Amino acid sequence: MTCERRWKGAWAAIPSGLTAAWLREAFGVALVTGVRGCVSSSNAGSNGATVAGLGEAGAVSLSGRGVDAPWGNPATLAWDDDLYVRVVSGSGLIQNDTYTWHDYGRWNGSSWTEDDKREILGRVGQGGVHGRFETGLLTPAVAGSGWALTGRNVQAGELRLPREYVDLVLFGNQLGQSIDLPASTGEGLWFFDLAVSHGRTLGTWREFEISTGATLHWLRGFQYRELLRAGGSLTTDIDALDGELTAESRTSEGGTGWALDIGIALRSSDPEPVPGMSKPGIHGPFEIGLALRDVAGSIRWSRSPRMHLDRAYADSVTLADAEDEDPIETTSQAYPINAFTQSIPAETSLAAAMWVSEVRLELDWTQGFEAGPLSSTTPRFALGGSYRRWPWLTPRAGLAFGGVDGPVVAVGARLRFSLFDLDLAYQNVGGVDISLPKGIALGVALTLRPLEGRESP
Repeated sequence: MTCERRWKGAWAAIPSGLTAAWLREAFGVALVTGVRGCVSSSNAGSNGATVAGLGEAGAVSLSGRGVDAPWGNPATLAWDDDLYVRVVSGSGLIQNDTYTWHDYGRWNGSSWTEDDKREILGRVGQGGVHGRFETGLLTPAVAGSGWALTGRNVQAGELRLPREYVDLVLFGNQLGQSIDLPASTGEGLWFFDLAVSHGRTLGTWREFEISTGATLHWLRGFQYRELLRAGGSLTTDIDALDGELTAESRTSEGGTGWALDIGIALRSSDPEPVPGMSKPGIHGPFEIGLALRDVAGSIRWSRSPRMHLDRAYADSVTLADAEDEDPIETTSQAYPINAFTQSIPAETSLAAAMWVSEVRLELDWTQGFEAGPLSSTTPRFALGGSYRRWPWLTPRAGLAFGGVDGPVVAVGARLRFSLFDLDLAYQNVGGVDISLPKGIALGVALTLRPLEGRESP
């Protein structure tokens, strides 16, 4: 708070009491309106739709096999006839673009000095604070002979909070100053994605075998909430506090939709044996593929669509009013609206994979066409690799830049025991310094491969 010491009897009590109460209500309106009802769970973006994808920072468009293939390039289903049964797979991510986990541990629950406050505010860029989450569960699935039936529970959310909010929380406002709070925005969604995929070989071109594939998605929406706008103003004088924050949002409790993925992939025909692989030919020495995901994807939100208007305000609230249990007034209104359609952002991915001795490398470029909780218009480049020396263990690692999640450092492993593959993955999200993450992602998956004697791809 910035104020002269001579006001410390009356004025200082107003920001510490009234302003704090006003901000509590204001943030409640903005945050609850922005993401309530959508805080369930799936690492749903295509860059991390599978645990194998998490372990290689999303560079698995060509490396995914069986039940993993539909979330990369469905054309690769034509490259492996093995039977895969996904038993269970879960993953989760939480991220912001401003504060590290070290910052949270350092400042949470402690008393902040003026230097601390300036350091906290200094971390916030002009674009404000952007936070998001993705958590979720992939349902049991099966793949074999070029076909796959898979499903995933997709839930995610994001919230953008302007820098002025953080400034006001830390320092209050000056006497007689009027503050206009810029608009906050947010979005949350929850839907189930049931996908039928098929890949087949078309023929050969020069030294390449050409395959194509497609995935048809049936989307069942459960909940959608969009914070269209949240903003307001605050004015404080020596005697009273005036302020208002309004939040406008739209919601729905259900809907249905469709989406389509198409892909094409080329690999060297008649590939040479690969070190560490018991069956030559499953992986060629060089592969390239192009995938278009969520083409014309959308959900028609038709169940109980509503518009909401929430308001928190203080009308000339004084220090005497601050003694009341709740001096800040709030109102909430909701009214029905027509059904609306929300698109699922489409993206394209170009990938190339090759072998270097016993290491399989893949480079993916992904371009989204619309911004949202799961996508970005910023191109994403990912390099991932796996070491295939041992039949019982496949270490993974990856590095990515751009996209919705920013810099990503990933590690993972696939453990082979009996007839099962166990995948584990960890991502450091939002930076390349693994000691100071701005977000983390974790994943685990268990897959059954009934045919004994095969190496795990």
